[in-house]
Amino acid sequence: MDALPQSQGLPVLDGDICVACGACAAVCPTDAVYPPQRPEQILLRTLDGLPAVPLLLACPRASVDRGTQAPVAGIVRHVRCLAGLDMADLLAATGHGQRTLWLDDTACGQCPIGALGPAIQATARAADRILHTFGLPGRLRTTALDTGQLLDSPERRPVLLGTQPRLSRRELFRGLIRGDEASRDRDPAPDLPMLLPGGPVALRLPKQLPESRRRLLEALARLARSAAVDMGAATLAAQDLPMARVKVQGDRCSGCGLCARFCPTEALAFAGPDPTVRLRPTETVPFQLAFRADLCIDCGICQVACPEEAVEYGEELSLRDLVEPGWSVLAAGALGACRRCGAATAPRPGDGAPLCYACRGGEGEPLHGTGGTDMLDDLRSQLMEYLGGSQEDPGA
Repeated sequence: MDALPQSQGLPVLDGDICVACGACAAVCPTDAVYPPQRPEQILLRTLDGLPAVPLLLACPRASVDRGTQAPVAGIVRHVRCLAGLDMADLLAATGHGQRTLWLDDTACGQCPIGALGPAIQATARAADRILHTFGLPGRLRTTALDTGQLLDSPERRPVLLGTQPRLSRRELFRGLIRGDEASRDRDPAPDLPMLLPGGPVALRLPKQLPESRRRLLEALARLARSAAVDMGAATLAAQDLPMARVKVQGDRCSGCGLCARFCPTEALAFAGPDPTVRLRPTETVPFQLAFRADLCIDCGICQVACPEEAVEYGEELSLRDLVEPGWSVLAAGALGACRRCGAATAPRPGDGAPLCYACRGGEGEPLHGTGGTDMLDDLRSQLMEYLGGSQEDPGA
């Protein structure tokens, strides 16, 4: 089943076979696939109004009316596939680490979209490791994986619909205030001071932090407020989060700023010269490349964009970098003039008269062109190939 085939490098929804499971929205790192209404929001409001007791979350196909072997106090039935729950949803569904939540994935094997079973289990396992790192009592379990903790026989439990939140007027106003405070506390705009003026508007790409990422950061912040853990010492495995720890080999970075220019969320910020500036042979200008882990969506574009193959990824993320975010400098130094075209570039070790990455290729004229457009076209082709799309743009 492929309800999102690609056409000319872009996903196209096939409404005839789409079953509205929500899995595509849950895994999309940029919220490019996002339904106008998420039933998971109503589900979370329903769970928020329930006591912090162990609960079982079941999809519409799960047979729970006659009971369950999960050691829970009640069952909540969701209106669609559990694959539509992303990491932030699962953390919030545990009452931010205060309740154990079971996911009923026993029906996945007989489901027409049963291939989503492993995805549900992987997200649950990753969320459980996060709860464990924070030292919170809540846990995430699945009926197919955690069989050793199941009861010997099914026991009847009350079944509630996940579409019936009980929200009092006081809770409504409290939620509105909480949301307003969260929006004031977190400003995704970089506060790194620009050392030199930025590039022209024509070379800037739209930047935004997806709403799903904001929800995840808010969930992590709430876990941190409930946990007694050293934020500086505690770490999370990067594989458990839809974000990465970007690292740069300083001796390879040429200071071109392409990684930051193509970063879709401004997790990378480059302070340096306009890419169209040409320097005099003896002129130098400073540059700085900085990173914020909480804004990274692990898209991998920065690594593809780097012409020097200087970008690497770490295996762990500090909790402090996620809940108390700040900028970390990845590379800094002085840029000199490329001896061929005059573009600002950092010399390599032992390279007295530097060549920029484009001129170092040694084929034909420099790729920079007017305003760097040729260089951007070349990089765009690489990115399209990396993302699995066509390199030809019929609308160009």
